[in-house]
Formats: sequence, structure tokens, C-alpha cells
Amino acid sequence: MDDEQLMTAAKTLARWCYSRGVDERVLGCRAQLLKAAVDQAFGRPAPAHLEHALWEQVATLLRQRHDWDRDHQVTPPAARGVSALRRGG
Repeated sequence: MDDEQLMTAAKTLARWCYSRGVDERVLGCRAQLLKAAVDQAFGRPAPAHLEHALWEQVATLLRQRHDWDRDHQVTPPAARGVSALRRGG
């Protein structure tokens, strides 16, 4: 995965996570849960080998969005939690 593909994938996953109230702390979860999030975010099965750099970039984007929300007094979407991710939330 080149840098441009990595950034595109990270932005897609970050938007999906943000819209569901998932923050960067979830990215510390098990690989199976992360794979489920990618499957849902992209609408297709995730690659067999998920690159660590993707998760780092997504976490960075989510932290930046969280900081922007706080600085601009925007209420982010309600968190659905890890169990919602597992159910396909």
C-alpha cells in the first residue's frame, strides 16, 4: 500500500468511525474487531493483512477530529461502543 492509498483508506475508515461515535481508543482492540470495522466501512472484506500504519493514521485523524470538535464546541455523534461494531452498528 503506497502513501496515497494509505491516506485514502485511513480517511474512509476515520469518517466511518467518527460517524458512529467510535474514537481512537477502539483501535487498540483486537485485530478481529478492527477487521470487522474495515469490512463495514469499506463495504467489502478487509485485506487479509491489515497494515499497522493504517491504524496509526486513522487514530491520528480521529484525534484531530476530536480536538477540532472540542475547539469549536461541536458535539460529536454519540458513541455506540465496541458491541455496536461487533453487531455491524
